[in-house]
Amino acid sequence: MKILFVCLGNICRSPMADAITLHLLKQRKLDHLVKVDSAGTNGYHIGETADKRAIRTTMKHGIDLQYHRARRISSSDLEDYDVIYTMADDVHYQVQKLLKRQQDIHKLKWFMDVLVPGKKQSVPDPWYGDEAGFQPVYELIYSGCERIVNQIEKDFG
Repeated sequence: MKILFVCLGNICRSPMADAITLHLLKQRKLDHLVKVDSAGTNGYHIGETADKRAIRTTMKHGIDLQYHRARRISSSDLEDYDVIYTMADDVHYQVQKLLKRQQDIHKLKWFMDVLVPGKKQSVPDPWYGDEAGFQPVYELIYSGCERIVNQIEKDFG
């Protein structure tokens, strides 16, 4: 199984989701079953590390995000990944437009829908605030990733 998390710049929300999911998969010894990655819909930060505030927030919880380098979503991602979780409404609609084959639309999912089914809304973007704003976003993303990994464990574990 291959999971891709997508946000706008690939420096805050989607890399946190990627790192948290991988961390949880490793804890449960399921990481050999799932490939996890993240990308952004714009190219503002290609090659950059995750936001320093995101790195510090995840490190407080024993999750290393220093390896991350931002990248833009590619057409091959749309074909290769089984599930694509979008972190924001504008991102969701951009990825939806990029999907060339209608039969692939089932891959595209709202991340928040994992937490509240039917809730098509954005994960708050902490980039615009101060470092304190990253903790509640981390907690929200962690909860969603935990549910995703619980489902993987149920289905494949």
